[in-house]
Amino acid sequence: MTREGENTIEIRMHPVLRFLGAALCIFVMTPSAICCVYFLLHPGQVVENPLCLMLFMASVIIFAWLTYRWLTIRGEIDSSDITLRGWYWTVRVKTADLAGIRTIRNLENDTLRYMLVDARAKRLGLIPGEMDWCCRWTAFLAALQELGRLQSIAHEERQ
Repeated sequence: MTREGENTIEIRMHPVLRFLGAALCIFVMTPSAICCVYFLLHPGQVVENPLCLMLFMASVIIFAWLTYRWLTIRGEIDSSDITLRGWYWTVRVKTADLAGIRTIRNLENDTLRYMLVDARAKRLGLIPGEMDWCCRWTAFLAALQELGRLQSIAHEERQ
C-alpha cells in the first residue's frame, strides 16, 4: 500500500503479511491474556503463584508491543525528513542531510543491507531489513537514491 502526495511517498508492508503477522502474535498472546483474566477473577491464586502472573503479564506486554511494531512497519519520504520504521528500530533522517545510499552485502547469508550516508560519507542510519517486505520497495529505494543524488549535487554547489 502506498500513498503519494505532492511531496510525500509512503510505503507499507503488504496487507496479507501484516494480517498474518498480527494474527500469529494475537494467537500466541491469547493464552497469556486468558491467564491474566483468570488471576484477576481469582485473586487468591495470585498470592500462591505470583511469578506465574508476572510471567503472563510480561508475555502479554511483549507480544502486544511486537504486534504494534509489526503493524506499523513503513517508510516515508517527506519534504523535510525521511522515516523508516522497522520491527525493532526507527530511522529518522532530515532530507537535507542525505547524500547517498551505500549497499552492504552480507556474505554469510547473501543478503543486501542499505546504509544512509551524508555528504562526508558519515553514517546516518541503517535501513531496517523489514523494508523490503513492503509493497513497491524497489521504487521507494530508487526514489531514496535519486533524492540522495540530488542532495549531494546541491551540497557540492553550496561549497
